[in-house]
Amino acid sequence: MATILEMARQLEGELTEIRRDLHRHPEIAWEEVRTGTRVAEYCEHLGLNVKRRAAKTGVVAVLNSAHGGPAVALRADMDALPIQEENEVSYRSTRDGKGHLCGHDAHTAMLMGAAGVSVAAFGAGAGLWQHMAHAATGKPAVGAWGFDIAAMDRAIAPGDDFFRHLLGLGKSDALA
Repeated sequence: MATILEMARQLEGELTEIRRDLHRHPEIAWEEVRTGTRVAEYCEHLGLNVKRRAAKTGVVAVLNSAHGGPAVALRADMDALPIQEENEVSYRSTRDGKGHLCGHDAHTAMLMGAAGVSVAAFGAGAGLWQHMAHAATGKPAVGAWGFDIAAMDRAIAPGDDFFRHLLGLGKSDALA
């Protein structure tokens, strides 16, 4: 069996193409319809259980475990900035006044790669959570999420501040 690093290297060309495609077609916060579709289709192709349009444009992809137990939560932003790109590269933004000059195109591609490696390496033994749409404030719109936050909270061990950090919540914030 290949190592995780070898699996990741096998995805390098595909992920580079995905990142450049996302870079060419930037979408600012709450407009990431094309980007969300690209992520959802990739995850569906991997066999993940996908919920589209979580929090309007986000994607939630879950690799179900037949064994139960703890899950791993991963997330990335996928929105671009309202800024004009001035770079002269073959994958330059095709949308005036919008650009992936913040790295979110790379973050999204890397998370898609993590999903691919997880499926290849662990099969049904891992969990993947993606919430990719954020408001301009950088905090998720908790009330707009299209899934059961209380159920997620029940799955989190007490004191699991790492997961709460991934959700953008502070120690005193409640998930229920």
